[in-house]
Amino acid sequence: MKSYFAAMLALAFLVASYAYAEETTNERLIRVEESIKSLDQRLSQRIDDTNQKIEYLRDDISNLRAGITSLNQTLFFFFFAILAIIIWDRRTALQPLKNDISAIKEKLKVIWDHFRFDKKTTIIPSA
Repeated sequence: MKSYFAAMLALAFLVASYAYAEETTNERLIRVEESIKSLDQRLSQRIDDTNQKIEYLRDDISNLRAGITSLNQTLFFFFFAILAIIIWDRRTALQPLKNDISAIKEKLKVIWDHFRFDKKTTIIPSA
C-alpha cells in the first residue's frame, strides 16, 4: 500500500508539474503573441510616422523648387533691366557727342561750300 501511495504521489507530482508547465507554456505563448502584436503596432506607427515625414520633406522640396524658380525669374528680370539701363545710359551719354558731330559736319559743309571744294580743282597745275 505504501508503494501504491508512493506511485500515486509521484504521478500526482508529474501531472501537476505537467499541468503547471502547460499553463506556463500557454501563458508564455500569450505573452509572445501580445508582444508581437505590440511590436507590430509600434512598427506600423513608426512606418506611418516615417511616411508622414517623407511627405513633409517632399512638400519642403517642392517649396524650395518653387522658390528657386521664382529666384531665377527675378534674377533674369533684373539682368535684363540692368542691360536696358546700360543701353539707355549709353544712348543718353552719346547724344551730346552726336549733336556736336552733326554741328561739326554742318560747319565743314559750309566751309566746303565756301571754298568750292566740290569742283575738282587742283592747287598744283599740271605740267
